Amino acid sequence: MAIINSVFTGKSRKSIGNVTTQSYGGRVIAREKPVNVRNPKTLSQQAQRGKMANIVSAWRNQFVALKKFFRTGAAYQSAYNVFVALNIGFASEPIVNEFGQISNLPIGIYLASGQYPEHFLTKSKLEEKIGVTITNEELASKIKAGDILAIISVGDGQISLTEHVITETEASNLQSSVANQTAAVIEEDYPEDTFKIVWFSPTLGQCSTARVDVDF
Repeated sequence: MAIINSVFTGKSRKSIGNVTTQSYGGRVIAREKPVNVRNPKTLSQQAQRGKMANIVSAWRNQFVALKKFFRTGAAYQSAYNVFVALNIGFASEPIVNEFGQISNLPIGIYLASGQYPEHFLTKSKLEEKIGVTITNEELASKIKAGDILAIISVGDGQISLTEHVITETEASNLQSSVANQTAAVIEEDYPEDTFKIVWFSPTLGQCSTARVDVDF
């Protein structure tokens, strides 16, 4: 594969001899056409194909709703590619069933992948509400009004997403919450082990990480 930029290729998809060019993300990608296409069927190759089919199905049916929480600093790498790279190792068995519902959510699978680890946020149950605390000074310094505290919940075969927009008061409290005081309260209620909290900044394009740590 080669990356080219020229007046000759332009921004369309073209074939020149044995080379196909296509515009992607402001660049023109040139690829050589395969001469012989093989279809290897060793056990390891079949297993890898099975994993790929499982992870693609999981993304299309459920995880695409969490697309903006799979962040990467690498240019031209999509949220989908980040999701697959992180989670394909958990896809030995189907994650969703024939109806597109979650049938198996392995411990360790990523629900979000960002610049900050999951333990930089803590959650607590306050009667029928959720309390959130930031425990890292660097992350606390980045909190702004308009940022999102996302509640990612898994239940009844579905991933559900609720977004709480941080207010000016909550942003101020979260920035000073490294003393471990509860700084934001979300008017929602979920069973303790069925949800994760993720911080997301639309302006910075950054978020925190969340992984499944119980069986569903």
